[in-house]
Amino acid sequence: MIGPLKDADLDIDMVLHPSYYADNSPANLLAKVRDALKQTCSPNGQAVRITFADFKADVVPAFHRQGGGYLIPNANGPV
Repeated sequence: MIGPLKDADLDIDMVLHPSYYADNSPANLLAKVRDALKQTCSPNGQAVRITFADFKADVVPAFHRQGGGYLIPNANGPV
């Protein structure tokens, strides 16, 4: 993280089982992540944002992609 903390944005990738991607729309998946975190969170495009007193953290659901890398659903993109 780069200071000052009030301007910081920490991204946390959370790799999930592929069945979650197949069974949910991006917006529904983000809602499930938000509910699982049980914090005061808000959807933020492809992440769920957790706002702390000093900084923000974005939790990004991700899936292993065949051939390497990760697939990240985007609730702001096409369905």
